[in-house]
Amino acid sequence: MKQNSLIHLANETSAESQKPIPLIFGPQDSQLFGWLHLNTTAQKRVCGVVLCHPFGHEAMCVYRSYRHLAKQLAQAGFCVLRFDYLGTGNSSDEGDDKEHVATWLDSIHHAITALKTHTGVTKISLFGVRLGGTLAMMAAQDRHDIASLVLWTPVTKGNAYVREIRALGLLKKPTTTSQKDEPHDHLEAAGMYLSASTISELNKIDLFSDAADPVKNILLLHRDDLPNDPHFMSHLTNRGTQVQQQNISGYALLMRDPHQSVVPEAVFATVTQWLTDIHPSFQNQSVISKTKPKIDFVVVNQENAQTVHELAVFFW
Repeated sequence: MKQNSLIHLANETSAESQKPIPLIFGPQDSQLFGWLHLNTTAQKRVCGVVLCHPFGHEAMCVYRSYRHLAKQLAQAGFCVLRFDYLGTGNSSDEGDDKEHVATWLDSIHHAITALKTHTGVTKISLFGVRLGGTLAMMAAQDRHDIASLVLWTPVTKGNAYVREIRALGLLKKPTTTSQKDEPHDHLEAAGMYLSASTISELNKIDLFSDAADPVKNILLLHRDDLPNDPHFMSHLTNRGTQVQQQNISGYALLMRDPHQSVVPEAVFATVTQWLTDIHPSFQNQSVISKTKPKIDFVVVNQENAQTVHELAVFFW
């Protein structure tokens, strides 16, 4: 794809304009990768949507479904950015000993800035499944431009989540590996690594103890394979948040192994309708940014100083 300005891409009516735009953003020394879905409607909504991934195996399970959701929201007039946290997916790498939770939160902030810069939206809605929903809510506490949250079974207690990952690791562990040989300062489950510092960060997460001003509107979605926990809903309501909760089947099929995961069409229809109702305002098309998106990585080999350019290609 040529490096055309976004105003040109947004005004195209061909199938080419409906393809997501590869986007490189964030600090020069720790660049992030994402796919920008521009609205495919005649008018663009004032609010844009950032999709926040969960962690590890769950992130692989939802990857294809996030693409479907982004496309559906774009058809409803939203500009949407789905992206990889630093150290994951196609974003830049980082050391294993980093505090990943803080890094992931920074990634969300960079994604919000990128979406606003390249599309002209002034308000943001954050969507996240499991840990993605948790990170979305945590990121919203530090900002005043988050108009709404869509949280699908967010992790409310980090220590419980760590125990869950530890149990998954034991379940997947080869029977030939003795427990005494397993290190206790980090976790590895389903091929995903968590450093000791990240485990410490996760253990401190408690969405019930948040003291920041709440986001005004939240859609809380429950999973269909476990009983609902009413306490988090009550916590949000007591803080003055307007919360709508939905019990729609689709979570269990979504979290099958990635090659068997089923796109939760009914859930996404509910999410799209809720966001459309909450954010009905459109903006003048003249507000569209003329900033050219950066669509290629520049990687410098530290050993021989050779420069490699990586260009993203989208396949239907």
